[in-house]
Amino acid sequence: LIEYDMILWPVGFDTFVEGHVYDQLGSPIMNAEVMVGNDGGWGAMQITDDAGFYHINAPYGHYMISVFAEGYNHIWDEVDLTGGPATNFDFFLTPFEVDGAITGVVFDEESGLPLADAEIFVYGYGMPYSYYTDASGEFWFDLQNGEYDLHIRHYDHLPAWIEDVQVENDTV
Repeated sequence: LIEYDMILWPVGFDTFVEGHVYDQLGSPIMNAEVMVGNDGGWGAMQITDDAGFYHINAPYGHYMISVFAEGYNHIWDEVDLTGGPATNFDFFLTPFEVDGAITGVVFDEESGLPLADAEIFVYGYGMPYSYYTDASGEFWFDLQNGEYDLHIRHYDHLPAWIEDVQVENDTV
């Protein structure tokens, strides 16, 4: 038995950032994920309401703020939260254009059987996309044309990387 005592320091929420998430035409986007985080490891996320509004309390500091909504391109920016009046950050998202896809099956190397619940991350054009394989070990990502890296992991297997996968108006 190894025992560890831990001390956690409380975080003071001295300020906040809020705003709206809209599409290109200015219509609110509900259920968008707005995430705020910094290099110190602190972060928070909120889902926009029916009016596309979000409000996140935060300690003073410099943050990355990102927005994801299904069917739209990810967007991010940097913000300094220094207190005083609210920091208002509105975002206007552009629709996601599907040009091709990356698809496949993840297998267990020893048994050769498909591996369910493997997590696949696809990196390229902003934040990563993630998906868990289904019961047949299959995955599918609709993507824009470009170059992508894949990171595959499962809780009881070693991770794997596949780099420089090209999507050019096709499915690979």
